[in-house]
Amino acid sequence: MTIRFSAFAAYLTGLGTWFIPFGIQMVLFPWLVAVVLHMDAFAVGVAQMALMAPSLLFLPLGGLAADRGNPRKLLLRYHVLYAIPPLVLAGVLAMGGLSYPLLIAYGVAAGSISESSVGGASTPGKFPTTSPPRPIRKPANAKAINQSAR
Repeated sequence: MTIRFSAFAAYLTGLGTWFIPFGIQMVLFPWLVAVVLHMDAFAVGVAQMALMAPSLLFLPLGGLAADRGNPRKLLLRYHVLYAIPPLVLAGVLAMGGLSYPLLIAYGVAAGSISESSVGGASTPGKFPTTSPPRPIRKPANAKAINQSAR
């Protein structure tokens, strides 16, 4: 018995392996600052800025790299790189060494990697180059054209 893995399933798998941990991080990161470290609202805002501010710098660079590089290889590199900051943070948490400056450093590192990927390599326009090749059937193509014309 062989399992057929469609191009769309590959695309959804790639999105899921990126955005599910990203969503968890967006909830867990401010929780660590506010609840675990007992920081005030200003400190939570600064930590959130450390996580999101790198997009101003790395979003255009990520798009440039994605346009000039191989999107499949870039996504693989970004996924591997994006696993490093949470693993380091988990190790620090296990040793009981959590601190506010460490979370700021984590935010800058994770935010930089995240925005580099979102900036280009994982955009829906890259779907044909990141998923396994498969011909599009004429009826599906016609339906897509019909839907987009409305």
